[in-house]
Amino acid sequence: MRLKVLKRKTEKLQPYLKISMVVLIILYLVISVLFRYEDTVSYTVWSVNFWDLLFQGRLGDYYSYSHENLRQAPHGLFCGSYLTVFPWILWNFPLWLTHPISQNVRVDSVACIFYSKLLLLVCVIGIAFYVYRIAKVVFRKSDEQACLAAILSVGGYEIVNSTAYAGQDEVVYLFFILAAVYFLLAGRKRMWLLFSCMSITVCPIMLIPFLTVYLIYEKNILKILGGTGMVLIPSLFFEFVYHSDEIYQESKGINSTSIFESMMDGDRIGTALGTVSAVGVAIILVFFLCYIIHEEGQNQNVSIIYMLAVSFFIICFMSPLNVFYRFGIYTPFWAVLIVLYEDRLNINLFLMTVVNYGRAFVSLGYSLSPDPFMTQNWNLTQNWNSQFIFPEIKTCLGEIRMRAVSEMMVDILGSQYYTVLFIARTMVFAGAIILLLINWKRWDKEISFQISYRMSMVMYTCSNVFFFVAFVVCILS
Repeated sequence: MRLKVLKRKTEKLQPYLKISMVVLIILYLVISVLFRYEDTVSYTVWSVNFWDLLFQGRLGDYYSYSHENLRQAPHGLFCGSYLTVFPWILWNFPLWLTHPISQNVRVDSVACIFYSKLLLLVCVIGIAFYVYRIAKVVFRKSDEQACLAAILSVGGYEIVNSTAYAGQDEVVYLFFILAAVYFLLAGRKRMWLLFSCMSITVCPIMLIPFLTVYLIYEKNILKILGGTGMVLIPSLFFEFVYHSDEIYQESKGINSTSIFESMMDGDRIGTALGTVSAVGVAIILVFFLCYIIHEEGQNQNVSIIYMLAVSFFIICFMSPLNVFYRFGIYTPFWAVLIVLYEDRLNINLFLMTVVNYGRAFVSLGYSLSPDPFMTQNWNLTQNWNSQFIFPEIKTCLGEIRMRAVSEMMVDILGSQYYTVLFIARTMVFAGAIILLLINWKRWDKEISFQISYRMSMVMYTCSNVFFFVAFVVCILS
C-alpha cells in the first residue's frame, strides 16, 4: 500500500524535481562505489573491532586492542568514545560474521566499504523523509514544496561528498537530531528526548541545536536541566567507566582536544578583560534569545526552525570546523526554513545555490600560503586526496597522477588563486547572512526576483556533477 502511494507521489512530481532526484541517486551510488576516504575504512575497522572484543569478553580492552590495529585501519589509534561510532557498530555486525579475526583480518574490500557506506545512504533517505514530514505534516505545505525541501536537504555538494566520497558520519547524527525535532513538533516529547540523546551521543556538538530548541519549547529551568541531563547519560556513563583507561584519556588529547574547545578557540575578540570567543558569545546570545521567546502553536514551530537555522549558521559558518566533510550539516533545517515562505522561494533558492557553489569551490582549495586572508582559523578550505577503490581501473588507464583540485585551480588562476578563494568565501558568508535576514518571520517586504526557483533547484543539485567532473579531471591529468 505504501509503495503504491509513493509511486503516485513520484508520478506527480514536477519535472525539475524528477531531474534533481535522478541526478542525486546516480551520483550517490557512483561516488560511493568509485571512491573511498581513509576515514571510512577506519570507521569500518573500529566497528568490527567492537564485536571481536564483545564475544571474547574483553570490551574493557577496546582501546588497547584498537591500538594493536590487527585489522590495519589507516588511523592506528581510535580517538574519543566508541559510542560515537555505535550506529556503525550495529550496522557492520554482518561484516564481523563474515570476517572473523581468525580467518580474515582486513575489512577494506570494495564490498565491505560499500556496505559500510550504505548506513550513510540510509540516513540520507531518513533525512529527506523527516524534512518532507516536517514541511508537509507540521507546516502543511504542498507536495511540491515538501519534496523540494526534502531534495534540497540532501542534494547539495556538501552532503553528497561528505557521505558518498568521504564516508563521514555527519548524516548519522543529523538524521537523529532531525527526527528528534520532528517528534517534538508532532507533540511526542519522549521520542524527542530519545533521538536527541542518540544524536548528542554520536556527536556532542549536537547539544547546541538541542538546547536551542529546548529553550524555546520549555521555560522551566529545572525541567531544562533534567532533560539535558537525560540526553547526556550515555556519554557521562562512558566517561565514568573509562576514566582510568590511559590510552582512551591520551587519545582524547591527541584528537585536537575536544570539538567544543576547537570551536571556541576559532575566532577570539579582544576586550578590556582579555579575549573572548566569538562563537561562544554568539551561542550564548542565541540561547538567551531562545529562552525569552514566548510563542505557541505554529508560531513557536516557525521560531524553532528559524533559530535552528541560526544555530547551524554559527556551527558551520563561524567555527573552524569548515572542512569539506563537516560544513553541510546546516542544509536540512535551512531547507525547511526556505519553503516556509512561498513568496520568497525564488530568492531563497538562488541564495542557497550561491552558498552551495561557493562553499564547494572554496572547499576544493588548500591553504599553502602565508596570505593573511587564508590563515584565519575559520577558513573553509580542504585538500582533496582521491583514491579509487578498484585497482583494476588504475591498471587499465595506466599510471594515474593523483593531485588535489587545488593544484588545478592554481594552474588556472595563477597569482589570483587566493584572492578568488577569499572573494568566494566572503560571498558565501554574505549570502548566508542575507538568506537568514530575509527569512526572519517579521520581514514583510516584497522581494521581486526573476530567476525561477525551479532553475535554481536544478543548478543546486547539478553542483555535484560539476565538481565531480573537476575531481575526475584532476585525477587523470
